[in-house]
Amino acid sequence: MSCSLVALFAEGITVSTVYFLFYLINYLKDPEAPITDGVWICTVYCSALAVSVVLRNKYIFDGYLMAIRIRKALVSTLYDKIGKLSTKSLTETNSGKLITIISGDIFNVERAASLTPLLLAIPFVLLLSLFYIGYRSGIGYAIMTGLVWLVCVFG
Repeated sequence: MSCSLVALFAEGITVSTVYFLFYLINYLKDPEAPITDGVWICTVYCSALAVSVVLRNKYIFDGYLMAIRIRKALVSTLYDKIGKLSTKSLTETNSGKLITIISGDIFNVERAASLTPLLLAIPFVLLLSLFYIGYRSGIGYAIMTGLVWLVCVFG
């Protein structure tokens, strides 16, 4: 759960920094704006990007650690099951083929499990993105973007 919160913060900051570019562009358009405003905007923008990168790397790393723990549990469970097979079943089965099948399946599970922290954060990041689109461009654009997203994911 904490890994999903880190993913939510990392991706939320990333979405917010894209929106924050509007403030930077408005500053650049205003010739009368003081330099200190530009320094503060750049400082906040760069700091947010740095925090986002660190948090993203943390949740990816934690996701891989979780996947390795799942892999360890699956491997021990499967080999315990193989150890309980009868002698007749073991002599009829090619052990190399059995190990290859088990290893391939476990690798696929491990790869998918490493992304599970992001699955809990995706709906909230999507809502934040749609909020920014609706706030900046209008609710109609946010609804259309949400519908296009739904078609791309489920269609």
